Amino acid sequence: MSKSGGGRPLGVQPWIVILVVVTGVLYFVNHAHLALPDVVEPDEANSRFSEKRAFQTVETLAKIGPKPSGSEACEESTVTHIQNELKTLKKSIEKSNNLKLDLDFQRPSGCFSVPRFDVDGFGLCYRNVSNIVARLGPRQQSLRNDGALLINCHYDSWATSPAASDDLASCAIMLELIRILGHDKATTDVTHDVIFLFNGAEEAGLLASHGFITQHGYRHPIKGFINLEASGSGGREVLFQSGPHSQWLLDAYLRAAPHPHLSVLGQEVFSSGIVPSDTDFRIFRDHGRLSGLDFAFAQNAYWWHTEFDEAHRIRPGSLQHAGDNVLAVVRLLLKEGNFGKSVTFGKPYFVFFDYLGFATIAYGVETSIVLSIIATVAVLVVIGRHVSDFRTVGLSSFDFFKAYLAAIFIYPFNWASVLFVVKCQIQILGDFFDAKMLWLAKHSVVIPFTVLPIVVYALVAFGTAILKFSPRPEARLAFTWALYDVHNLLSIAILWYSTYHGSAIGFIFLATLTPTIIDALIRLVVPSRDQTLRSTYYLSTILPFTLPAFTLVIYKAILILSVFIPILGRSKGDTDFAIVLIAIATVFLVFFYVYPLIFFTHKLTFKYILRTAFFVSVIAVVLTVVLATPYKYSYEYPVARRTQLYHVRNRVLADATGLGQPDVVDDYQQVLAIAQDNRQVGDIPFVARDKEFEEIDCTGKGQYCRLPFLYPTPDRLGPNMIRAKNVTDPSFAVPESKLVLVNKRPNGNAIRYEIAVSGTDQISVVFRPPPEGTISGWRLHGQPNFVTNSSFAFLSCSGPSCGNWWIEIFVGDVEHDSRMEIMVASHSMHGDTMKTDSLNAIESEIKEKRASGDWRWSTTTSAWAVDVIRGSF
Repeated sequence: MSKSGGGRPLGVQPWIVILVVVTGVLYFVNHAHLALPDVVEPDEANSRFSEKRAFQTVETLAKIGPKPSGSEACEESTVTHIQNELKTLKKSIEKSNNLKLDLDFQRPSGCFSVPRFDVDGFGLCYRNVSNIVARLGPRQQSLRNDGALLINCHYDSWATSPAASDDLASCAIMLELIRILGHDKATTDVTHDVIFLFNGAEEAGLLASHGFITQHGYRHPIKGFINLEASGSGGREVLFQSGPHSQWLLDAYLRAAPHPHLSVLGQEVFSSGIVPSDTDFRIFRDHGRLSGLDFAFAQNAYWWHTEFDEAHRIRPGSLQHAGDNVLAVVRLLLKEGNFGKSVTFGKPYFVFFDYLGFATIAYGVETSIVLSIIATVAVLVVIGRHVSDFRTVGLSSFDFFKAYLAAIFIYPFNWASVLFVVKCQIQILGDFFDAKMLWLAKHSVVIPFTVLPIVVYALVAFGTAILKFSPRPEARLAFTWALYDVHNLLSIAILWYSTYHGSAIGFIFLATLTPTIIDALIRLVVPSRDQTLRSTYYLSTILPFTLPAFTLVIYKAILILSVFIPILGRSKGDTDFAIVLIAIATVFLVFFYVYPLIFFTHKLTFKYILRTAFFVSVIAVVLTVVLATPYKYSYEYPVARRTQLYHVRNRVLADATGLGQPDVVDDYQQVLAIAQDNRQVGDIPFVARDKEFEEIDCTGKGQYCRLPFLYPTPDRLGPNMIRAKNVTDPSFAVPESKLVLVNKRPNGNAIRYEIAVSGTDQISVVFRPPPEGTISGWRLHGQPNFVTNSSFAFLSCSGPSCGNWWIEIFVGDVEHDSRMEIMVASHSMHGDTMKTDSLNAIESEIKEKRASGDWRWSTTTSAWAVDVIRGSF
């Protein structure tokens, strides 16, 4: 038996063809991933979405600058502009047809708790946050049917971001939707209300959406919602969450969206808490008990929550893509009969994704089970045919047992070895050549730096195993197909396991089994031993059918990398290893397709291929280390290191001996530099050169290390992540916070505290009971219910001198004379007191030096002043 089953061993040609095809797929898939529709001009009939018109709103609002909740930029400038646009639309709409546009402005107050997600669980209370509400519907009440659709955006921003993409682009889209739906003759027969919520406190903790969905009168008829968000800057918006009972909404998207882009992978990843963010989707879902769709711009997330989220960096076509999709979905939902489907939930889609943006695939869990059964049967059929075909060339049962037993052990061992070697290689290059996070500034660096070495090491590992398994060619071929079958069996196991546990991730493994399913069908219809023993069938049938699955895997890998690489740029974990895991998972999913090709290739040819691939890989890695940098700065496309800077005034109170606020016994200032990636704080240039920045010591300081976190994110703590420098800066102008003990009332083994807190419009409060004690709960004075039993409270408000709060805290399992430490941090996130001379000096130096081309200075900061007061009561 020759290697090709009676024919000549294969030469290098098939490998060249595969290389060309893989290169072509990478290019084509990346093009599809980035493709955006042409920008459309507005038409006189207002029948189509126009990015050109909507983008004018984005530019105008982004030029206002950062607009955090409570700031004049948010509560006056931005609110006024949106209200004026809505008033103009109201006059035009109500003049031209039988629709009406009702406008309302809401200032809700309330409290709620946030479960542990990307932050520790905590409680929030808010006062007078802003909502602009527009309700479009029939002018005559008799024409209005039950059921309304909610569409949401937010116009507030992160404290240091102009927020062009997050989330002004979405608000501009909504204004354009109102214009089209209110004027287009095709939609004047709408018999359901569409409620447009422009909310003004999302970045402050999802506050305004909570105020609307729990208090506003328009909330009652709402049957579903569409949330428009951003975790990046432009690009194709992705539908990354749906539910619960959102079948009717998802159906509308699948039927109507002209540029579909969705993935159940996004939903699973986001719900896992891996992504350090949250959206108003959770508020509408959990507090409004509504079903909905969550869309987000996710590309170019380098600029999310930074100074770089400006209008000119949103790629042309981004708003057109999102606007076309949302408009088409809304039009379909508003057609008579669709709202009735909101109460007939039906069977939800278990899997949904788009294929290159050209088509959508969605199916329920029952279909997933059927497809899993088909795939399982197909794998067993192919294994059975492999066994029977080899018996015709004299292999015994023992030979089969030996081949499959060896494959079962060698298969995981080889992949574990590849992972170990690549991990060590990345670790050594990072430690000794400063080659950390080289993929951040340019995603394609992942290919030469990570993917190519994985492929080469896998070729070496599995090629060696196949060539050395046995001197008998039929035994080596049996072992080769055994490796192929073991991979298929593992894919089946993962598919069933994920389905059983309610995870849809198995659909990727199902897709990679497509060639095996087709192979099994052919073997059942026209069986022939040549299908196992000859290279002709493998080359002409199995390999070509791998192309759709391979394309899907690459498409999803590019999507994951485009979303996750910027996110990993703000994570302190071993992000290089995270990239290795994504890369090796991608290679693992498709590499088994070439196992037979390794056997069918002439030994000397394969050894030549290995040497060439290894040489190319070494050169690629060396060039990457020499040429690539983790950060780079240009005006058009900055990729900057994220750094948090706090200028903190710390005041420590004497231990309280009675009611009131004790005397201050210590008063000092610090600048805190907080790293947000795993190059750590010592790599930040202005920190590295200044020996006065010292590592913080958290011994005995509690969970939050007495640091003024805006939100409960103690994961920021860790070796070499935060350094502090003592300063004396008379420009620090944040008004002094107050912490007054109003009452302390023991009751059995519990104590009830009442404290009065005053400060800025964004306050975080940390309660630290004695080690034996626990927080039973806390609430605002006069409220009947606890907000939460967490030790962290976030208090937000809007309006002059609004930051006055009276809180009741209940501590259990303590002695009457026990003391609780309380820390109040008042964050000045806008206005004249936000920055100090110390912060301005650091930021000025950063801007000057990053413009000079030094990649280490390519840095962006979130910086503001914080007044902290702490005491033991």
